[in-house]
Amino acid sequence: MWEEELRDKLTKAREHHHDIKIPFGQMRIPIDKPRLAELLWPVLLTKLQTEFAESRTPTTPVIMLIDDIIRIHHHMSGIRAIEPPTT
Repeated sequence: MWEEELRDKLTKAREHHHDIKIPFGQMRIPIDKPRLAELLWPVLLTKLQTEFAESRTPTTPVIMLIDDIIRIHHHMSGIRAIEPPTT
């Protein structure tokens, strides 16, 4: 039951652009952001791998950001062989 309540509070926090600390604080769950990132990393990695396996156009905002960062890094480091052709 607590998982459903937490999911509901997290959804509401996202909708209102609140810090993730708010729902955790409301439920008295002591977790800091670095620990939360460690816990969520496997889920994000799986989602990233799935999105790139299905198409080259990610749809999840954080994965789109990661994709942009990779493209900028490749451009800045002079690796242009893996960039898509510009037509």
